[in-house]
Amino acid sequence: MKGKDVLLDVGDEFIETFDKDIMTPEEIKKLESITEFAYPNVDDILRANKLVLDFHKPTRAEKHELIKDKDAIKKMIGKIKTKKGGVFLKASMLLKDINRNHYFGSANKRTSFVIASGFILKNIGYIIQPPERERKFMYEVREGKRTTKQIEEFLLNYNLEHKVKNKSWANVFSEVIENNKAFLRKLG
Repeated sequence: MKGKDVLLDVGDEFIETFDKDIMTPEEIKKLESITEFAYPNVDDILRANKLVLDFHKPTRAEKHELIKDKDAIKKMIGKIKTKKGGVFLKASMLLKDINRNHYFGSANKRTSFVIASGFILKNIGYIIQPPERERKFMYEVREGKRTTKQIEEFLLNYNLEHKVKNKSWANVFSEVIENNKAFLRKLG
């Protein structure tokens, strides 16, 4: 938000950013002290997959289809909730798990990116915008070539642009899609 002071509440302290659109890595690391997070539920994750497919105008072969049962997604969310760590670690776990475990018939890479980015947006009010050339990274995650730590660094390093925190997961996911159209199309 150029020209405005931005205050982020991180427990007992506030982080001030002046006349900036993007936070520095040092400022972002301070956000790791946050311990209370909003998590998507199973229906939110299913909705994100549908939104991604609706955005990308799927072919007949691509359809919104759950391959694994809802309990598998619920277990994944539970595992991430109990893991100690900050917003970027938890977002990287969401991205890695959804991308690698292929919960859906189509758009797992896109859905995993939208969910992880949405998690960051919902919890700290920043949106991730990697360049299109980074689509290879998402394929490497799928193939098991990237660690959770590497995914966390990927999420930390790309254009964390301040946005207003949204209330609903559907609005969060829609905003992530809107701000990453080119990147998501390249993943298609």
